[in-house]
Amino acid sequence: MKSCRGHWHERLHAAGVHFALSALIAALAAALVLGVWYPAPFRDISGGGKLFTLIVSVDVILGPLLTFTVFSKLKLRSELVRDLAVIAVLQIGALAYGLHTVWVARPTFVVFAVDRFQVFTALDFDANALAAAPPQFQRAPVWGPVWVAAEPFSDPVERSHALDMALSKGIDLGVQPPRWRSYETQTQAVLATAKPLSNWKAQHPEEVAEVGRKAGLAVEQLVCLPIVARQVGWLVVMNKANAQRVGYVPFGGF
Repeated sequence: MKSCRGHWHERLHAAGVHFALSALIAALAAALVLGVWYPAPFRDISGGGKLFTLIVSVDVILGPLLTFTVFSKLKLRSELVRDLAVIAVLQIGALAYGLHTVWVARPTFVVFAVDRFQVFTALDFDANALAAAPPQFQRAPVWGPVWVAAEPFSDPVERSHALDMALSKGIDLGVQPPRWRSYETQTQAVLATAKPLSNWKAQHPEEVAEVGRKAGLAVEQLVCLPIVARQVGWLVVMNKANAQRVGYVPFGGF
């Protein structure tokens, strides 16, 4: 009985060490994914947080469980090393595949178009499509999404053509990289369509007040626009004076 208890203790100890190492690696991966690729609020509105949590949870739990299953000091050292090496390779491979999945689905461009912000991922544009954009937007960013604005149409014929494309083929204005411009150059267009955040004060008094407190501005100084990604119904909150983004709220939408 004592030998049996010792055997279980050895397995639990090995699995515990494996879990600690796995958790450390997962924490480092989380800092990259949630801190860089999917900064707030994109971990929520783009689904990156849930996807990453699912991938890492399976990886962190499965590895230690396999170690608990195969570990035994009664095995030959070479056999034990082989088993643990196989588990490590499987776990690293699963984590690498998961990170790749999160990487290709990461938000790359947030485009203001007409009356909303649209979030596009690395899968939405290939190199050929981005080649038609202004030089500073011709490569998908690595260190978090870039905010741009689609230049409004001044020619009624172009505007009509763009509307036809949107209705017939689903090619929205925001999906036209040649019209992308620096966000800072289009703030007047942004403010022209933005709505007062106070419109939502009656329904969401605490959330509206909290955004104002964090921004250091009165609610009357804040405006907002919808931001569209996997999760709809969020608003980007901006300073009414300069269209600077100061926060996000999980309500509103269109």
